[in-house]
Amino acid sequence: MTDLLAQSKEAYESNRIKEAKEICEKLIEKEPDNALAYQQLGRCWYKMGQDNKAFQALSKAIELDPHLSSAYALLGSYKLAKGEIKDGLIALNKALEIDPNSVTANFSLGHYCLSQKEFDKAAEHFNRIIKTEPSRWEGYYGLGVLYCIRRQYKKSRRMLKKAARLKPKSPSIRSMLRLTYIYQFSVLVIGLFLLSFLLPSLFASSIVFATAAAIFLWHIALDRKVGNDKMALIGTIFFIVYFLVFIFSRILYLKY
Repeated sequence: MTDLLAQSKEAYESNRIKEAKEICEKLIEKEPDNALAYQQLGRCWYKMGQDNKAFQALSKAIELDPHLSSAYALLGSYKLAKGEIKDGLIALNKALEIDPNSVTANFSLGHYCLSQKEFDKAAEHFNRIIKTEPSRWEGYYGLGVLYCIRRQYKKSRRMLKKAARLKPKSPSIRSMLRLTYIYQFSVLVIGLFLLSFLLPSLFASSIVFATAAAIFLWHIALDRKVGNDKMALIGTIFFIVYFLVFIFSRILYLKY
């Protein structure tokens, strides 16, 4: 029945999630003790937005095979994404106890460490992926995000470009790569904004302001795209305030 499992995985990778789920259910009917089938079913349910059913299927997989590290890793990753931090960390650490080189567990724990600003621990998880699975994109992407947070933009781009070569169709990798350029040139944007105040010519100051505004708005859009909503909100407020100040200053300049 491994053919059915392979068919389900192929359908899942092709984004035919409902078909993948139905194939899994057929396999489970024939092999009710197949832990891998329940694990695959859990992936399908999660992709369909049925979190609780995904948790049940993965828990069943673990019940059938307590040493199935991939099931613990998926369960932990999904729990973290839902905000169930304690249960998520327990499952992920159990996955690493069984298989210290689990890509899914290391990737999820690495990003959790990033969120907690535990950068050295995050780097350990991402580097472990690269060391054991150099053909996987996750480790390079994780380090790229880490270096970007630490404002090491050249290192960040080097890692993200490697990730992009391994997963060329990933929008999150491409967006993150673009962000490294924008963050690096943020000083230039601020300089352009200030220059727009100092130029005496209305036309010249407006051109400079428009250039800086276009880059800044692109920055905000990319922040939203990669899920950095807090920075996007701060950027939006800053832009609105600056725009109003610029207009007011130009009115005063023309008036006096």
